[in-house]
Amino acid sequence: MSENTHEEEVKKFFSDIDVNGSGTLEISELKRLFGENAEAVAAELDGIGNGGNEDGVVSLEELQSFFNNIKKNADAAGKDGEASVAKALKGLRITLAKAPAAEAAAEPAAE
Repeated sequence: MSENTHEEEVKKFFSDIDVNGSGTLEISELKRLFGENAEAVAAELDGIGNGGNEDGVVSLEELQSFFNNIKKNADAAGKDGEASVAKALKGLRITLAKAPAAEAAAEPAAE
């Protein structure tokens, strides 16, 4: 099994959240999943594994690093890291499916 077999699933999940197609997750997009906690979640994810690049948005690399940390911590605890990531992604997908539809007026990607 490869080091991080979950990476393709994380990419798909990221694109499902990135409704404006900007390539980053803004607070407005994170609110669909985390409601009033979106800013706190963004603050935790912003800069993870990206050389400390805290820019107010969450990149795919930062989200990947978050899930890589879940895997690493589970593996270190003697658990199946990939299964832990799959479980976390499943829970987030269920939450996303229950969330209100993304607004069509989401901010467009800056050019």
